[in-house]
Amino acid sequence: MGENQFIVRKNGLVMWIGIICMLFWVALIILMTMFPNDTASWWIYVLFILFFLLGAVIT
Repeated sequence: MGENQFIVRKNGLVMWIGIICMLFWVALIILMTMFPNDTASWWIYVLFILFFLLGAVIT
């Protein structure tokens, strides 16, 4: 370790929060696709996919 070198580590809990987030939003997308009730517009799918990608970035 020099004065210009350092290591950043994140907590293992953060990884699990990201994985749970991804699984939750994928499950909702699958359920919305399997059981449509004509209330989900295209922007709902986009929003859910963005939340899934947020979980992927956290992981």
